[in-house]
Amino acid sequence: MQPLIITLRLDAATEAILTALRTRYFPRQLNHLSSHITFFHALPGTSQHLISHQLQHVTSTMTAFTVQVSSPFAMGRKGVALNVVSSDLSSLHKQLLDAWKTEKIELTSQDDNAKKRAHVTVQNKVGEEVARKTLGEMKAQWEPKMATAEGLRLWRYEQGGEWTLLEDFLFQDRNLARQ
Repeated sequence: MQPLIITLRLDAATEAILTALRTRYFPRQLNHLSSHITFFHALPGTSQHLISHQLQHVTSTMTAFTVQVSSPFAMGRKGVALNVVSSDLSSLHKQLLDAWKTEKIELTSQDDNAKKRAHVTVQNKVGEEVARKTLGEMKAQWEPKMATAEGLRLWRYEQGGEWTLLEDFLFQDRNLARQ
């Protein structure tokens, strides 16, 4: 089974701004996605039911919260990302990480990182010179923005690099607002 990915869902206005940046800077032939903040990169597909159940539980007990999309930084030598900062975000990540460990869900070393640096990837898999230029542009133009975290999304990674959205889990107050 293909691995599962969990991302943070932001408000539509912020997602549109970030997706426009990704569209501008990410290599077109590799860009299969809109902007996203990946929470977990490769959870086992065989645990989908358990993962869905936990995401439903967590989001039904939380309300939307604010994150700051802040300073750009170099992702190694071949990409650029924007920091995403929020104590609520860190707490949510820890809560899910603890749940996966309790349920004995097999985690990759990338996902088993309690000190995860939340970010939005604007550019990746380009040459060093292109990445340096993009970072310079982003540092000169980007102003930190506040955004609303509205929920979590569960995706399946497909062969070829595309993702399929499986479920959207809205935080409690976002679910109530949509009813």
